[in-house]
Parts: sequence; structure tokens; C-alpha cells
Amino acid sequence: MKSIFVSSTFRDMQAERDMLNILVMPDLAEFAKKYDEAVSFIDLRWGVDTSELETEDGSRKVLSVCLDEIDRAKPYMIIFLGERYGWIPDKKLIENAAGQKTDAQFAISDLENLEKSITALEIEYGALSKKGQLDRCLFYYRDPLPSGEMTQGQREAFCSESQRHAVKLAALKTRIDQATGGRAKHYSAVWDTSKGEVSGLGLLANKVLEDLERLLAAEWGMEKTLSWQERERRDAWAIVHEKSGAFSARAAECEAYKDAILNPEKKLFIQQGESGSGKSTILAQLAVTLQDAGCNILPFISSMSTMSSSAIDIIKQDVYYLETLLGKTHISARMRKAMTSQPRTKTHST
Repeated sequence: MKSIFVSSTFRDMQAERDMLNILVMPDLAEFAKKYDEAVSFIDLRWGVDTSELETEDGSRKVLSVCLDEIDRAKPYMIIFLGERYGWIPDKKLIENAAGQKTDAQFAISDLENLEKSITALEIEYGALSKKGQLDRCLFYYRDPLPSGEMTQGQREAFCSESQRHAVKLAALKTRIDQATGGRAKHYSAVWDTSKGEVSGLGLLANKVLEDLERLLAAEWGMEKTLSWQERERRDAWAIVHEKSGAFSARAAECEAYKDAILNPEKKLFIQQGESGSGKSTILAQLAVTLQDAGCNILPFISSMSTMSSSAIDIIKQDVYYLETLLGKTHISARMRKAMTSQPRTKTHST
């Protein structure tokens, strides 16, 4: 199952979010079936009450889940930006949210960087914070709507909140364009005066569907050639590199652990610690360091998937990895059972 996080301001992007589920998802689901896969959109409108988003309580609720949901979908994101920058919560809320993520890469070193909208925070964390994520992020900019045809209340919902917000949005788009090489796509929407809402998103739906199919087909096509053990090892290394990329402290301790592991007199190394003490980050850094030193490393992350939830899964991956290292033919469980069930031929000597 591939999950794709949907990021946008809320009040002015209801139509785009609905478009994904009504126009894009049915065709995307059929496309995924061709690869025996499934896909879903993570939309924080579901499960989080965003009716009072632009309040301290509302922003706290969203911040409490949005970074975790981005982690669940990484590196896939769809980002819609219009004329609004979005609600800027109290700096302390953002600082606390960032501090809870040990792998948070977005800059929070000064007060200006802490003045981010929730949408900007999502984009910083999910798309711009680390190289390699942008290739699986899709950006779409909506052209300005005809504000002259709107009521005052509608302008407050769909147009820029203030000059300060407009400057911040322009800076965010500039950063995105520089990071992606101008890959963001522009689209036009129709303003329905009678209903007071955005419409005419059929062409955008086709564009998004085409972009997603191209993006997912490249990955799913490659996965078809991989065994389940190879997919597990690839996904585990992706998580290891993600965690090790944020490693910046306790270098002396990590070096001591490495020496202990490489000590030929040591038979077993066990890492213990309280929850949240950084065990997995240190082990990720050790895995990368030891691999760079020429060691053969097989990362195993318990319960990462249905194929990594038991001791027998570890053994199966160990055997497959050893067969690979030794250049041996991989024997599937079915082949092994067939071979062992063959009747033995008796030989007689005289």
C-alpha cells in the first residue's frame, strides 16, 4: 500500500482535495491493481477536526499528527498552493512539534524560521528537508482567482491573508522552484459565483492522475523484478539512511560501540535504553558506518511489514542474504519442499 500525503491550506483548497478522491482515486485504484498494489491519500480533513484550524487549539491538534502522517507516507506528497499562506501558529507550538522529531531537518534556528504556517511546515518537513524526497513530491500552483467576483467573506477565505503572508508564500514558492528546478505545475480553476466555490478542475485531475501513474509505475515496475527479501532489505536500508542522516550527537559513544562490534573477542552486542533515548538512531548510524568500513550488513526492522514480523522472517532473510553473498542459487520454500519430498533411490553395492 502506497500512502500519499496531501498538503495544502484548508479553507481555499477543499475543491482540490475533493477532486483527488472523486476524480483521481477511482482511476488510480484501477491502475494500481495492474501491479497488484493499492494506494491511498492521507487527507487530514479525515480524523482531525479542522473546522477550527486557525486557532491555537486547532493548530495544536493538527501539529500533533501531521508530522507522523508525513512520515507514514514518505516520500510521497501532493502539494497544492494558491494565494493563501495559511495559519501561522504560535512559535512555541512549532518548536515543540519539531523537537519531538529526532530526524527533523527543517531549520528552526531563529525566530523568523519559526514563523511558519502549518502548510509550510508540512512542505519543509516532507519535501524540502532532505535530498531524494523531491523526486516523489508533486507541486501544483493555482492561478489567482477573480477576487472582484467574490464577497468580502469569500476573499478572506480564498485570497492572501495579508501582505506579510503574501511575502512568505512567495518566498516558499521560490524555495520550492529552486529545489525542484521549476517542476511545479500551474493550473487554472473556475470561480463559481452562484455557489461561491472553486470548480472546473477536470484538467487538473487528468494532470495529477498522469503524474501519479508515471511516478508509481516506475517504482512498481522495478519492484516486480525484486524478491520479497530484496524489497525488505531495500526498505530497511531506506529507513536506516533516513535515521542516520539526522545523526549529529554522541559520536564518541557511537565510535566506542563500533570498536566493540569489531572486536574479534566479542560474540554479541546488545543496545539497550529507555524509549526515546535514540537507540534506533545510533544503530542506524552504526549500520552505515560499518558498511562503509567494508562489513556486510543486513538491517532488519521488526514489524516493518507483514514479511518482517517473526523470527522465521529473520532467518529467511539471513539465508537469502548469505546465498547472495556466496553466489549461491536462491531456493524458494516451494522448491525446497519439492526437493526434500522426492523419494530416495536406494543403491546396492556388491
